[in-house]
Amino acid sequence: MRTSIRDDMKEERRLFILRRALWYGQVYARDLVEAFSITRQAAYKSLRDAWEHWTWTDDKGYTHKMLSIGRSMVSLAAGVKEGGRYPPEAGAYEMLKLIGSGAEFRQTGLRPREVDVVFPWNRLRFVGKSVMSVILEAVIDRSGCGLMKRRIIEVEYVGLKAGDIYRKRRLVPAAVNLDGGQPRLYAHDIDQDGYPLKVYVLTRMRNARILNDPLPKSLTVQELEDPLVSYRIMFDPRLTDDQRDAMARELGVDNDGVVRVPLSQAHSFRRFYTNDVPPEGRAQEIIWPPVIYAERMND
Repeated sequence: MRTSIRDDMKEERRLFILRRALWYGQVYARDLVEAFSITRQAAYKSLRDAWEHWTWTDDKGYTHKMLSIGRSMVSLAAGVKEGGRYPPEAGAYEMLKLIGSGAEFRQTGLRPREVDVVFPWNRLRFVGKSVMSVILEAVIDRSGCGLMKRRIIEVEYVGLKAGDIYRKRRLVPAAVNLDGGQPRLYAHDIDQDGYPLKVYVLTRMRNARILNDPLPKSLTVQELEDPLVSYRIMFDPRLTDDQRDAMARELGVDNDGVVRVPLSQAHSFRRFYTNDVPPEGRAQEIIWPPVIYAERMND
């Protein structure tokens, strides 16, 4: 059943109020005025609506309010946070995802100055604007508008093979991967037999443009898959039991000593955790790398 715009706005304000009450403690009408550009009267109505909406039920079937209401504000009711009596969309995991993605105040319920979180280093800032514009246009499926689903682009690209220089490449983009430290493009190289799917680092591109050339009839654009690959690992024996426990949790090691990572991140995983490439300025007493052995398993 489709919801109306009014209902969507109401839900957005309810979630804003709950998130702010849960993590900041109090929500005032002025917070809603700032976040949603509404009148104070509308803000008062939203506060009361959220107070009535957010409830939890105890083991005996009694219903309790998550919020306490005052004259022009609401606050978190006692025991709600400690008992975990709130929906997951207001929980810490979802909040950190929102904050890390640069979500606005109206989404997180927290102003940037109110939370001390270091945002991930975004290498997209080093990709040329014209390159990024061409890449984005090329990966948008506009077949619903009667336009071509995929288009050929031409870029100047330099790899890291010995002696490589910028050369023009004709590519058919399949997907952009913004995960990890390097923003990358998965694309078919249409100047090579079989049109293989390759990976190109966006920061190594320049002078991109969209071509009007028709797609090769025998080309089938692959759907991007990022399967998990498994490594059996061995920690450095100098690690204490507590250190091994912490590193196992960091890497997601299972009971059989196996780590599973997306294929696109396998190289980064091995480079960082198994090679001696420690953070700059590390002290001599730091044990690094923590993993001394990693064997790729047959999945």
